[in-house]
Amino acid sequence: MTRHLAWMLPAWMLCAPAFAQQPAQEPEQETQPPAASFKQLLEKIRGDYREDLEQRRKRESRFAGDRDRQAQAVAAARRRLDQLTKESAALEARFDDNEEKLLELRQLHRQRAGDLEELSAVVVRSVADIRATLAESFITLLLPGADGQLAALMRQDGLPDLAGLEDLWYLMTEIMTLQGGSHRFEADVILSDGRRERREVTGIGPFTAVSQGRFLKYLPESRGLADLARQPASRYLAAAAAVSRAGAGSASTDADFVAAPVDPSRGAILATLVQAPTLIERIEQGGWIAYLILALGLAGLLLAAERIVSLTRAVGGVRRQKDAPELSQSNPLGRVLGVSREHDGADVESLELSLHDAVIREMPPLERGLGALKVLAAIAPLLGLLGTVVGMIETFQAITLFGTGDPRTMAGGISQALVTTALGLMVAVPLLLLHTFAAARSREIRQILEEQSAGIVALHARREAGGVA
Repeated sequence: MTRHLAWMLPAWMLCAPAFAQQPAQEPEQETQPPAASFKQLLEKIRGDYREDLEQRRKRESRFAGDRDRQAQAVAAARRRLDQLTKESAALEARFDDNEEKLLELRQLHRQRAGDLEELSAVVVRSVADIRATLAESFITLLLPGADGQLAALMRQDGLPDLAGLEDLWYLMTEIMTLQGGSHRFEADVILSDGRRERREVTGIGPFTAVSQGRFLKYLPESRGLADLARQPASRYLAAAAAVSRAGAGSASTDADFVAAPVDPSRGAILATLVQAPTLIERIEQGGWIAYLILALGLAGLLLAAERIVSLTRAVGGVRRQKDAPELSQSNPLGRVLGVSREHDGADVESLELSLHDAVIREMPPLERGLGALKVLAAIAPLLGLLGTVVGMIETFQAITLFGTGDPRTMAGGISQALVTTALGLMVAVPLLLLHTFAAARSREIRQILEEQSAGIVALHARREAGGVA
């Protein structure tokens, strides 16, 4: 029994790996009956061992086949890689050869093209300049397809063909023709309220466009003409109206040639004229000081007019009285001579005193208002200086609050400073001239009265001297 156990233990150890390698998931196989004796058990172990060896040989054979196939695939891939490497080297060599040939062909092309390369650059620059000019001018409304034609020439690669050059030449000729004369056309005009209205427009070159006596502005962003809500001065509007009427509905004659306003800056000068403030707006910029200066100036003008008229009449009456035999009490000289006749029998000293008193009485009416006129002439520039100071104060306040980044914040104070100064000088200069003229008239009358009085006294003195002798 012990011998049998010693033999079974190695047998069990040999057949254990076989049992361990049997698949566990085969429930469908039939369960073998247990061995009836040790001999059957030994046979079973041997059969299982032989089956396990057979499976091992099959797996080794399969693994060897897979290894051979993989080795063949690697060898094929290496052969393909070598083939592709050779092809890549051949292609690189061919690419280098083509690059050298391309450089040679380009050099040959430049040699044969010569000045045609410069021609292409000139065409591109010319087309760009023409597009920029048309984009800022209303002439583009007369050439609706010009921009597309120029864009096609810009997109063209290489040298332009003969047809493109001819089209460009025709277009440039047409543009020069339109720029060199006046033309009438119909276009949509954008009104100040945003509405569009179809109007007849008269264009003067690429510079000025007028319609119904009003200036128009070309808007590049909307490719349309807009009626300026604020028009320039009346003299320019009169010229625009004359341009609109010239030749309308009739054949062109010499009578159709009119003076036309031309803006060579294509709108910049017109915009400056439009933005220029009117006289009323300039006065409003001066504020209450400007109105005060104007009020004083108006008062001074009325006073000066009254004084000049009155003194001119007095001078005329005095001059007529010098040659008239009869005395008139309507002029200063007649009244002075009347005093001399009243004191004809008095002595020389009494007569001289009487005439001097008469001349002095005549002077206040003649000099009335001249002092006030002189004061007004002196006050006007002082008020202008006051406005200048006030305007500069406002300017410095604006600088303190907002800085100097935006000049418009300082424009109000500067405008007031300049406007009031100008108004003060404009009022003071004519008032000073009028005061000088009126004072000269007054001095003329006084000189005549004093000369006549001295002559009367001298004549009376000679008469008395002759009587004494």
